[in-house]
Amino acid sequence: MNRLTDIPVAAPWPQPRLRPPAPGPASALALGLALALAAGCCGAAQGAAPGKAPDRAQDRAQDRARQPAAAETRAATEAEIKSFESWFGQRAAAAGGGPAPKTSYEVQRAEGARDWSVTAWAERAPQRAAWRLCLVQSDGFDYDPKAQRWSESGRQRKYVWLDRSSDCGVSPQRVHLKQPLGDRDIVTVLEQQGTLLQGARLLFAGNTQCARSAPTNSS
Repeated sequence: MNRLTDIPVAAPWPQPRLRPPAPGPASALALGLALALAAGCCGAAQGAAPGKAPDRAQDRAQDRARQPAAAETRAATEAEIKSFESWFGQRAAAAGGGPAPKTSYEVQRAEGARDWSVTAWAERAPQRAAWRLCLVQSDGFDYDPKAQRWSESGRQRKYVWLDRSSDCGVSPQRVHLKQPLGDRDIVTVLEQQGTLLQGARLLFAGNTQCARSAPTNSS
């Protein structure tokens, strides 16, 4: 060990590998929304040759062929509306009374079916959840045409929106919440709707047809 190069040099201390933090529910949902928007918009254009505009008429015909037959729908009749209001009023009176709920109706029947399926959605009063987050819940009630009576369906829908007013009001831009999320995650997603949609457009890889047909509001 007479030469400088013969002096042993200690091996460098191994550096720990840092793992990126796991995405939370809000970021995972944001990525999922962006991917869904991109896939839904550009799915029909994947089979088109580069530089060639897709055949819109053929795409629409293929989409209709793949989709199941849509259920027939109609507006609720005056008799159906009065029937539910009477039944719900008696039910509310037995429970101690209360204001009449805001109600919407869905009437449909499958292709070839004879009877109509009538569902009434009665909204509860809007509630303040946290921060600027407001939510409202709708309860479903089904009508049995054979027994000629209403009953609870057990189905519920939740809608969320951002509002600073004390009573939450009623927002036309409310969003149907289809999966459970924490209040903070919901607020994050609602505040970043525009950013999420812009991110989805970036995933279109320059396909301007998709960018023009992309939705401008989520629901």
